Amino acid sequence: MKKQTVNNSMKNSVIKASLAGCLLVAYQSSSAASFIVKDIEVDGLERVAAGTVLSNIPANVGESFDDQQSSTILRSLYQTGLFDDVKISRRDNVLVVKVVERPAIGEINLSGNNVFKKDQLLEVLRKANIAQGHTMDRSSLARIQREIKEQYLAQGRYGTQVETTVDKLPRNRVAININIRESKSSRIQNVRIIGARAFSEKQLLKLMDSGTKSSYAFWSSRDQYERRKLAADLDKLSAHYRDRGYLNFEVVSTQVSLTPDKKSTYLTINIKEGDQYKVANIDVVGHLGLDKQRVKEMVALKTGDYFSQKKLEETRKNFAVQLGKKGYAFSKVQVASDINEVSKQVAIRFVVDPGKRTYVRRINIKGNFRT
Repeated sequence: MKKQTVNNSMKNSVIKASLAGCLLVAYQSSSAASFIVKDIEVDGLERVAAGTVLSNIPANVGESFDDQQSSTILRSLYQTGLFDDVKISRRDNVLVVKVVERPAIGEINLSGNNVFKKDQLLEVLRKANIAQGHTMDRSSLARIQREIKEQYLAQGRYGTQVETTVDKLPRNRVAININIRESKSSRIQNVRIIGARAFSEKQLLKLMDSGTKSSYAFWSSRDQYERRKLAADLDKLSAHYRDRGYLNFEVVSTQVSLTPDKKSTYLTINIKEGDQYKVANIDVVGHLGLDKQRVKEMVALKTGDYFSQKKLEETRKNFAVQLGKKGYAFSKVQVASDINEVSKQVAIRFVVDPGKRTYVRRINIKGNFRT
């Protein structure tokens, strides 16, 4: 029993000695990692000013520095977007920051672009933060191809190819060479409108600029597919229905199918007409400074007629013009509607806020040398 007590005592002593040793090593490591910064040295700079780097280093000469601050410096310098690599080290009491700058775009050379002018494509790239003088990162070339190809896709030129190469220039700059192989626009072979009941498909297709080309229309571009033109056609369909009482009309989906060679396009437009509504009554609230008869004459919509979005906007414009003549240049005309699903009628209320009257204080005329 006495022997077991001695053994336990020895074990406790060994454990205490081990803990003391660990604490001593930890203290020594902490002391070794922390030091007073005597100087900060930045290596690897070519174009970037040293001040730019120093302003992004959260450490100063004369202050204590430890390893935990290294991750903060790395994060801060990478966030500038100016460097591909950053390393932090120590030489005696000097903090050493070694960087590898990202190359700057010195030139952007375009070739093969006939559909778009050079300035147009350079502006597209500039909006994507790719321009002469900007830094180039690993994703730049992919972004260049994507942005330029998007311009051609919008015109239905699905076969267009964009290739990029990079040449090194002095002072850590690069020239980006963009070679474009343009394709012809995809031609529309067929257009279907699914869901039309109030109007025939033939009537609706006549409203659109996108469609098949007749055999005698040699110079027509009707069958040339373009996203922007199709979007305008969908707006025309919507306006056609909404001007004839179909308040809830919507284009449910648009399907664009290409043949394997990307030379032919087939369009399918799915629509939902909804119900047709008539105008139940019209109310005008607010200060117009006109008698009721004059206000009534300015309202293009009429009670009992089918609702028309075009006439509603015309009425709003009439009110704004009239208020403008009276000096209210910043008037607001809001519209509230109350739809009765049982009677299929809609009540319209125009809420007119003339705002403050605008006065002309002074008129300045410049450049009048003769008078």
